[in-house]
Amino acid sequence: MTTTTFARDAGFGRLVLLSALVGAFSAIGVLVFLGVESLMHTFIWGEEQTPLGWFSGSLTAVAIVVVASFLVGWLRKIWQLEGVDPNFVDEMIEGEVRPQHAARFAAIGMVSMIGGGSVGPEAPLGTLGAGIGTGVSEKVGGDQEMTKDLTFAGISSVFGGLATTPYAGPIMALEAHHERWAFSHKRLIPGLVAATVALTVLFPFAGSPFLNVYDLGEASLEVTWIPIAIGLGVLGAFMGIIAVLSLQLAGVVREKIKNSVVRSTVAGCAIAAVGFALPVTMFSGRDQLEPILAQTATVGLGYLAVVLMAKTLVFALSMKWGFFGGPIFPLLFMGAIIGIVVNSLIPSIPLVVAVPTIAAAVSVAVVPLPLMILVLTTLLFGLSAELAVLPAVGAVTSFILVKGTGAVPAIIKVITKNRS
Repeated sequence: MTTTTFARDAGFGRLVLLSALVGAFSAIGVLVFLGVESLMHTFIWGEEQTPLGWFSGSLTAVAIVVVASFLVGWLRKIWQLEGVDPNFVDEMIEGEVRPQHAARFAAIGMVSMIGGGSVGPEAPLGTLGAGIGTGVSEKVGGDQEMTKDLTFAGISSVFGGLATTPYAGPIMALEAHHERWAFSHKRLIPGLVAATVALTVLFPFAGSPFLNVYDLGEASLEVTWIPIAIGLGVLGAFMGIIAVLSLQLAGVVREKIKNSVVRSTVAGCAIAAVGFALPVTMFSGRDQLEPILAQTATVGLGYLAVVLMAKTLVFALSMKWGFFGGPIFPLLFMGAIIGIVVNSLIPSIPLVVAVPTIAAAVSVAVVPLPLMILVLTTLLFGLSAELAVLPAVGAVTSFILVKGTGAVPAIIKVITKNRS
């Protein structure tokens, strides 16, 4: 018979207190970032809803995007940030992000978002939280392990606070680097503490920005929807593979334009041209999806098909040619568009089934964090606990097809071989 003993963990109490401090600072950073971004967006673009019509953009919008893209390239050049962009998943694993580096990428991310790039806020905010965590550790003279703990706590606080779910950050940790953190309370508990503190600070000001954003109607789970979700997951995986290949192709072409200012400006011109024809393809897609969902009965299938192709192009250019931001919201938008098409073609598959299921499947094909994507999808579409099984099935199906079979690397290898 074995017994469990509880020995004092030296320094753990200090780590938890510092994690709470990181959570508070990260929440303030998020509030400042989102507040400035919102004010500048409203000042530049106004408060009108994105128009859905063909060629409903404006020449003023074209000029704004081109200027923003030039500014992005110029900032990258003067700050010497022309290499590989940071990835908050990698930053969780590496466990150290220089505060100045994080602040500069947050600024580029803000310009990218305001300037109409097809990117989400998760990358700049995640990097900002990581930089705050590393900065706090440096100030208190923390060792390498404490720096890793607090860097993760900073990222966890950002996602936990914004998603109104303190466990969102630890979930990402388990998925991204479970070999190191799966049984480490020194990662998970500080992450939970930091996220809870961040939520406490953020909620009175920002509320729940990721909760019940879209209304797909209410429904009770039908068992027959579960096998349907498998088929929808396959469809989402296919679209996800297309998105990955688009990113790969954009990355290859990117290497031919070495100057960051020229490259980002060319991308801005392309994004502006597409945005002039279809304004709904601009920005992250979070706010642009709502008017489409509200007018599903009148939006034509041809329009949706062109929007999907145009959004894929704009997304690839934004992610690879200079703009900085996260991929999740644009991917959710693309998946949701496919879901609307499925519902239009097969009305017996409700929007509440098709949209979140395919959205999750597309996202997981590109961002291999199925649990995190499931949490975000469930929150955004306001799904009940029983309906959450549908995006879960779609995400797992997509993950197995794309990651389990190695489909993407195999396709890329074939394409590369044919090119050579």
